[in-house]
Amino acid sequence: MKMRTGIILSLLIAVVFLMFGVERVLEAEKAAKRAAGNELLLERIADADRIAENGAALQAYLEIVPQVPEVELRILQRQWLEALEILHQVQRAKYNRVLEDEVPALYARLTDHLDGMKERCAALLSEDVPLRNEIAWRVYNIEGASRLLSAFTVLETERNWKKVLSAMGAAILAFKTSIETVDATPLVLNLEKNIPRWNLELLHEDIYVKKLGRVAPDQERLGLRDNLEAVIPEKGGYAPGEPLERRIRK
Repeated sequence: MKMRTGIILSLLIAVVFLMFGVERVLEAEKAAKRAAGNELLLERIADADRIAENGAALQAYLEIVPQVPEVELRILQRQWLEALEILHQVQRAKYNRVLEDEVPALYARLTDHLDGMKERCAALLSEDVPLRNEIAWRVYNIEGASRLLSAFTVLETERNWKKVLSAMGAAILAFKTSIETVDATPLVLNLEKNIPRWNLELLHEDIYVKKLGRVAPDQERLGLRDNLEAVIPEKGGYAPGEPLERRIRK
């Protein structure tokens, strides 16, 4: 009887150790798969980063699964460059008699593009898992720049002052939030911390928001338009934020 009990006990101990060993093997396999998945993700991101043409790079980023925040940020950065490309097309067409009929369609395309950027920013910033600060400040900064460009577009196409001022107010709020977020990020270089500050200073440079209440309507359009042109990216240097270091947190 004692021998039988001893055998049963030995078998139970062996089963426990076997189960523990199997669990460790499964965990090791899972860890290996995660590592391989991260390596593949990094390779795909690096491949997309090397693509010079923005449209092709965007397509490459959109095909990456999963769409981690680092990828979403890169999509926004490339979309910003595309927005500037459309803006340049508008500026060329406006002063070309052959192309001037294309201006309304180009503005409509730019408006849709900026709306998509703002929606992507909002979705990224409202996820259940909060973004790391080193990503969040860049997203807020891009949101501010896209809203400012939207204000300029509305001014040129709709002459809707309420919408212009609303867009500018939202841009200011986004830049301020970007500044607060980057200041709370200890590992960010001072040069990077200054990016949203420069953008906000450009926006406030002539304090044209306050001037709107003190000028005549015919001067209002000219003054606001000139000031917005002065801070639109290719003239004022608005920066969407330096590219994020190519690391994916496990």
